[in-house]
Amino acid sequence: VNFKSLASEKTKNKGLKSKMKKANEETTNLARRRLLLAGVVIATLFPSITSAATGPPGQAEANALVTDFCSSKIYFEALETELISWQTAAAQRTKTLAEEAAMFRLAAVSRGKEANVQAYIALAAIAQHRLQAAASAAAAAVEPTAHALRLLSNRQGEIASAYKLVGQERSITITGHTTRPTGPGASLLQGAKQVGKCAVAAAPTITDVVDCSAVESSRTAIAKIKQLLPKATRLKIGKESSIRRPEITIKLEARGTIGEANNWKVSKDRAACEENVGQPSARTIHVVNGVAITSVEEAPYDITDEVDLAAASSAAVPPSQQYLQISTTDKELASAIIRAQRAHPDLPQALSSQDISQLSDAGASAVLQALQKRSPASSRSASADQRAAIRAIFGQTTGSIRTEFLEPLAKDKLSVPVDGGTITGTTQTLAQGPNFAAAMAYFSALKL
Repeated sequence: VNFKSLASEKTKNKGLKSKMKKANEETTNLARRRLLLAGVVIATLFPSITSAATGPPGQAEANALVTDFCSSKIYFEALETELISWQTAAAQRTKTLAEEAAMFRLAAVSRGKEANVQAYIALAAIAQHRLQAAASAAAAAVEPTAHALRLLSNRQGEIASAYKLVGQERSITITGHTTRPTGPGASLLQGAKQVGKCAVAAAPTITDVVDCSAVESSRTAIAKIKQLLPKATRLKIGKESSIRRPEITIKLEARGTIGEANNWKVSKDRAACEENVGQPSARTIHVVNGVAITSVEEAPYDITDEVDLAAASSAAVPPSQQYLQISTTDKELASAIIRAQRAHPDLPQALSSQDISQLSDAGASAVLQALQKRSPASSRSASADQRAAIRAIFGQTTGSIRTEFLEPLAKDKLSVPVDGGTITGTTQTLAQGPNFAAAMAYFSALKL
């Protein structure tokens, strides 16, 4: 029998505990790394889960300023202006790129063996590539943007109509009481054979204008929502359920004893219905047995609800019915805005706004590398290849494209012989005018 010493057992136990502690620490660290990785994956693949709740910075502040009809109108106008600007910007960028592509193409074929011919060939190819991308993006965004704009305008109109007819603070004037033929009671006096029936006419005061001077100082702050529209998640565009008639309060007074209304009359001032065997009372104050409606009150309200776009767009669709939807639904409005956001084009930049060193997008890089006669790419870094391509084609690595290559095209002089004479002009005027095709054909023929 081998009896181990107590000291050796303690040493062994101590070593075992140390190993277990180290293993636990490694397990804990591994779990932490996995949780961190999971968080990164979730944030990357499902950004809406981590960001949709808050929206872009400034959204909550802009929405908080919409508290009444006047501020709501400014808000809607800002959103509509922004949607229109998306359409305008896409059209203008496409036009600019088309003009640049035409100028660079004509410059490339009209110059002989000048050093910058390669530069114009490259710029023409890059501009053409960007033109196609811009035109495609703009075309894809036309319908979604126009649809969102139309539905936003509809909702604004619905809110304005509701505010005018039932929402604004106003007075309701009782214009008169009239008696109706006596007959069996319909409600409280159902057991009575004869009851007095009294009809009351009330006319609300409706105005077509509203004083919005109080919110003018906040116009700029409210309109900031347009800058946030591309990424907005919640908008103060009112809810369909809020476009309704407000609660009406009717106040009445009764006096004396009203029997079966055999002598039911209306007072001469038409302000009360009374039971009177003689002549009608001259004024309400003289009525002994009667009833009068004293006021009809309607509470003012503003439609400024905030709509969660994601939640509203995914709301359940009611069963299909053969009825016409009267007002714009939250679902269709939110869905239209989200579609417009997703279709909002990330337009390629105009070359006139860039420096040569900024020609690093995929399309530009492909053109530059194709035009440059260089050593195999494996012998240098991608950034070195890019700089080398730019230097080889442009003769420099920096410089404004507008200053170096576009502005000279507005100062040169070209001559194009045509039937009946000669057309002269700068590269810019010929490229942007009706004689572009003739100029391209002429200078291209000279290259043959």
